[in-house]
Amino acid sequence: MKRNIMFAAMALLAVACAKKTEGTKVTLDLPDGKVVKDVHAKVADIYDQVLPVEAGSFVLPLNPAEFTLLELNVSGVDEPLPARIISDGKPVTIKLEDQSIVATSADPASVNEKLYEGQKVIRTMFADYQNKVKELEEQGKESSAEAEAMVEEIEKKSSDILKKMLAENKDNFLGVYALSSLQYDMPVDEIEKEIASLSEPMKASSVIKKMQSAIESKKATVEGKMFTDFSVEQPDGTVAKLSDYVGKGKYVLVDFWASWCGPCRAEIPNLKKVYEQYKGDNFEMLSVAVWDKVEDTKKALEEEKLPWPQIINAQKVPTDIYGIQGIPHIILFGPDGTILKRNLRGAAIGEEVAKNLKK
Repeated sequence: MKRNIMFAAMALLAVACAKKTEGTKVTLDLPDGKVVKDVHAKVADIYDQVLPVEAGSFVLPLNPAEFTLLELNVSGVDEPLPARIISDGKPVTIKLEDQSIVATSADPASVNEKLYEGQKVIRTMFADYQNKVKELEEQGKESSAEAEAMVEEIEKKSSDILKKMLAENKDNFLGVYALSSLQYDMPVDEIEKEIASLSEPMKASSVIKKMQSAIESKKATVEGKMFTDFSVEQPDGTVAKLSDYVGKGKYVLVDFWASWCGPCRAEIPNLKKVYEQYKGDNFEMLSVAVWDKVEDTKKALEEEKLPWPQIINAQKVPTDIYGIQGIPHIILFGPDGTILKRNLRGAAIGEEVAKNLKK
């Protein structure tokens, strides 16, 4: 977050010199004769441009301290295909693998290749899990101890890979990427310690800046603090506030979610069970839709048929206030509005509600 001026100067220099240097050459390897017409490349506030594709390749300006976000405009495909590359100067190949766009490099020292190797392990494990779920569905079963154990193993393996990636890449963007993924299950002081261990250019990346801003918001809204109110204009012109529900004498479970978020939708059965078991004079639930289009939220609500109150079109308002960087983010508030527990998931939701209602 510090030393912005020096880093900005370096970044601008990299962009200014892009025509004189080779940058990162990206070769496209897509199936079925698909042709990429052009590529929209964007990095934070550093550059945002459409790059020409010639002979199945293009060149990215050098920028080893950020992900370059790519949108590949492919002939015959309605929506742009997304990809993310760390532009470190080493040649990269973009290809389709396991229904995902991936970036690989023949150079084992490339950060893209290290990222690809780590992700490949998780993709393989997740594919095995999906096959198991499909097998259970064909048998008319919803779940099994084996499938649940597979999920736990995926989460553990993912965490182990990311921790190793962070420890070995303090001076390049892989460390930043790993920390940004691990932070959701880390205490604030541990996140700050890891940020301090990064190299100076990495500390200046936009990802770390956003992380530090979120840390300050989290400190102001940690467990034990009183809730911070927010208001959101609803599509019908009315204004909905968090304080319409929180601090009114009930325990309130608030789910920050979005229609496009798979894990958010996956938590809804858990939330419905908790609501049916505990709804009443002492307990209420509230869903707050963030980072979502109003029409998509409304469609999801029709599909999910949620019986508790909703605030929609909240966008970044509550997530900025509460330092929420990933969803679902579920918070339990006490009757007086005290933040009792943040980032609840799965069985822990019902357990936390039950524990507090028994007091």
